[in-house]
Amino acid sequence: MAKAPKPWKLQEEETLSSFDSWRNRLVYYMQQQDKRFAKLLVGLDPADEQAPIVWQKETSENPTRNFTDDDEDTPDSLTAAQKAKSLNDMLGFISEYSPPLLAHDIKKASTSFENICQKIRKYYGFKQSEAQFMKFAEIAWETGERPEKLYQRVVAHLQDNLLRQDSQLVHDGETPVRNEIMSPTVERLAVLKWMELIHPGLPALVKRTFAYDLQRMTLKDMQPQIADAIDGFLEELKQEAIGSARARVFQRNFLPTGTRPPRPPPTPRQPISARQYQPTNNKSCFICRAANRRSQGHSFMECNYLSKVEKNDIAKSCRVSSVDEGTEIDAEDALETLEINDDTAA
Repeated sequence: MAKAPKPWKLQEEETLSSFDSWRNRLVYYMQQQDKRFAKLLVGLDPADEQAPIVWQKETSENPTRNFTDDDEDTPDSLTAAQKAKSLNDMLGFISEYSPPLLAHDIKKASTSFENICQKIRKYYGFKQSEAQFMKFAEIAWETGERPEKLYQRVVAHLQDNLLRQDSQLVHDGETPVRNEIMSPTVERLAVLKWMELIHPGLPALVKRTFAYDLQRMTLKDMQPQIADAIDGFLEELKQEAIGSARARVFQRNFLPTGTRPPRPPPTPRQPISARQYQPTNNKSCFICRAANRRSQGHSFMECNYLSKVEKNDIAKSCRVSSVDEGTEIDAEDALETLEINDDTAA
């Protein structure tokens, strides 16, 4: 029988995937190397009927960590002290391959193997929580990534976030009493999510292409077949997109006006602020113009070269209201009236 490979010592830079591999190797190695450890690791497999072993934190008042003596007629019976000794040996072994800063918590404050894993996951920043579960929405198809690798990342994320007995998450107001197993429905949803990540139109194309097979097989069973045809599906979706774009261009440029699809209404323009719009000043003073002075930008009523009396006299000659009466006089109207009067006098 081949010797079980030893687990590696966890480094400061670990990923969720590498941690899961380390955990599986650690469990397998301890189960193969020491029968005492194997008894303390039952129930870790979801298929096991026996619940995982739990214990209490070590204190001076509870040195045996709530273990009890086996019945005398039990094969290979152990006392509470012997069980506590086996546990302490196992915890010491685990701490040797864990981050050094967690050694004390693992040996003195842990309550189960899953509790140890939670401590390590928290240390690396991927402790099981709903925030971690919601990162499912952040999964994306990376450039150059194989479709099968993307699928495995989707499945791994779901598997890692299945409810566990020691995860401290409450569902429907209750703490799970057993580790959750991935259901067939979740497996089918994983395939559907995988297809949507590759291309939003892929699920509809797969539905048309495998219409008969989908009547008798689940997406989980069809995933290998879909993966083999991904390149062809993507090329077909590309050609469909090109055809749709050409059809839109043809409708817009070549169809008669009455048969063209209605265009969307134009976006309303934003109001122009005072700073953006400065009205043009068309005022001109005919007095300054006659004197070859700067005449643009002001009317004769605003001219600094005329006194109020002169302005009133000019205004009266133009048959407009006096400034003294408080009436606003428009320069253009006054100028036009004056020119008419001058023409008449001539």
